[in-house]
Amino acid sequence: MEEIRTLMDAMRQLPAEERRAKMEELMNHPKVAERMDQRASSRESRLSPSQRAERSKRYVESKLKARAEAGRPMGPANADP
Repeated sequence: MEEIRTLMDAMRQLPAEERRAKMEELMNHPKVAERMDQRASSRESRLSPSQRAERSKRYVESKLKARAEAGRPMGPANADP
């Protein structure tokens, strides 16, 4: 945790483009991805089935809203490549 905090503090000092590239590099690191998956699984396992359903519903609604705002509504004609 301390390692991540130190890295984030250093990243705040970088220009926006470098910070974006460094964050992408960090997110593509296998150890980081594995840790994020473990935390998500742990968080998910503590939810009841109804809470999971509600969380899924909120996700879909936010996805639909974001796509509509971007001018890319959901549907077969607008499927992601």
